[in-house]
Amino acid sequence: MLLAQVDGQTQAGLSIELGTMLFTLATFLLLLYLLSRYALKPLLSVMEKREKRIEELITGAERDRKAAEEALKDAEARLQAAREEAEAILVRARNMAEKEAEAIIQAARHESERLRDEARRTIEEERHRAVAALRREVAHLSVKIAERILEKSLDEQTERSYAERVLEEVGGLR
Repeated sequence: MLLAQVDGQTQAGLSIELGTMLFTLATFLLLLYLLSRYALKPLLSVMEKREKRIEELITGAERDRKAAEEALKDAEARLQAAREEAEAILVRARNMAEKEAEAIIQAARHESERLRDEARRTIEEERHRAVAALRREVAHLSVKIAERILEKSLDEQTERSYAERVLEEVGGLR
């Protein structure tokens, strides 16, 4: 439509002249050249630098993320190792406590048996002493009875009954 109007005819009061159009086109191209050379190249250079900087930041961030993941894995591994070591320490402590408890129980049993044996020996000794004292007493009483029998000069039947009584008493004491 513009080309149709170039020949100098006007439509609705607008007129376009070829010279003005060529001058505008030349000015536009010159402006485009100047912008591309002095403004666009530095602008593109700044944008490229910024793009490289962003790529470096992304690369650095990715590297840092990987390092953080590795550090996290390492920390988790150390934490797991610490948990396992703590569990092993607890198991050893329980085992030691059980062994010590068993040792204490064994010591108490041995002490109990020793005290029991000692008490039995003491009781046995006391019984032997009591039996010995009883025998001495029986012997003493027998001598007394014999003295009385001899003093009284009892008949044979009385002597026999005394002797039987003494034997029964001595036999009952055993």
